[in-house]
Amino acid sequence: MRHGMASPPPRALIVILVLLLVASNVVVDVDSSIPRSSSGSTTIVSPSSSSSSSSSPSSRAAQSSTDEDDRQRRAVSVRPAWNASPRINRQGYLSEFGRGGGSSYTVSGGGMGDNNIDHHHPLDEPVVIRQVPGDGCCLFHAVAISLNLIQGRHLRMDDVGSLWDLKVMSRSLRRAAVRCLRSCTEGDDGGDRGDRRDRDEGDGIGRRRFGGRYYRHRRLFIQGSEYMSTSQLLSTASAQYGISPVEYCDLMEQDSYWGGGPEIVALCNVLRRPIHVYELVGATGGGRGGRGGKVVVDVDDDGGGGGDDDSNDSDDREWTWGGSWGGGGGRKRGGGNASYGGVPDRLINEKFRLRRMATFGSPKFDARAPVHILSADSRFPDISPECMKENGNHFMAIFPVNSLMAHVNMTREGGGGESR
Repeated sequence: MRHGMASPPPRALIVILVLLLVASNVVVDVDSSIPRSSSGSTTIVSPSSSSSSSSSPSSRAAQSSTDEDDRQRRAVSVRPAWNASPRINRQGYLSEFGRGGGSSYTVSGGGMGDNNIDHHHPLDEPVVIRQVPGDGCCLFHAVAISLNLIQGRHLRMDDVGSLWDLKVMSRSLRRAAVRCLRSCTEGDDGGDRGDRRDRDEGDGIGRRRFGGRYYRHRRLFIQGSEYMSTSQLLSTASAQYGISPVEYCDLMEQDSYWGGGPEIVALCNVLRRPIHVYELVGATGGGRGGRGGKVVVDVDDDGGGGGDDDSNDSDDREWTWGGSWGGGGGRKRGGGNASYGGVPDRLINEKFRLRRMATFGSPKFDARAPVHILSADSRFPDISPECMKENGNHFMAIFPVNSLMAHVNMTREGGGGESR
């Protein structure tokens, strides 16, 4: 039976509009209707195009002796455009922050768009927060690196090849989201076939592209029991900038234009996977309704436990990942008591907590593990709670600790990620 096309409850629309303006930590181009990054990462050239296929064997041999030095120089030249901070290591991991939460994430009214009570993949373990380039594509970067971790791959942030992969995958996600939104502006085939297209396409990120046949998405699932027609969502988004739906899609399809709430909703429906969005709150005050969850944890440059030598004391660097797939936790070498999800108290940041804003895609798509992303002030972590912007202006990725542990174990033993 077809659901009605009634307007969604205000809370769902409000959180989408708030997230519509979240995107980047750089100056915008004032000539654009949609905010756009005017700076960011140095242009990333495909690694395959950096060497000539016509070079002689002798020149290739001479080149090989300096390959590693060249790789290091290229890596530095494409350093992601996040704010430099001693609290962020070269892989983008925040040295003190992460998350868990238990009931803090299951209470009604946890955030302005969180009306689900029972919930759907509640995070009751520590997490780590990972920075992504602020080049206007931060939403798509955050989703892409999270999907990769779910599927058993850890993308580096200091390697040209991995940064190129991130760029390609983020671009594919952007185009898939826009294609979903744009589908409502194209010819009417008289049916709602979005679900069939989703099943054909699935997680195209694993193939670095989104294939499959083309179907219209007449309506989109939001969260809980809420739906919105695609045309209504697109019209609402484009109206914020005084442009037509077609113009909105034409701009959003281009690199560096800020993605937000409408694109998150579209990606949930294309990927058939929940995307849960969180915000920062002070540890001592809940702000808009409800408590936040604890934030944790120290991660080294390879995605394992430990820390960056420049930002952590030697005792903290003794903490490492332990346990096996899906269990255990971090433990300190040689002993030590861990009090929160296997993470020592000294690594739990007491200044900030995270609170769930919205659970887009849940419960309809809960058969697949959710992507977790953070909407934050781009100055985080070098900012105090009382100085934060009311609404975030940058997206980051959130990794549950057990997901990183699984990656570490897969790296040691071999294997893949989620099979779905």
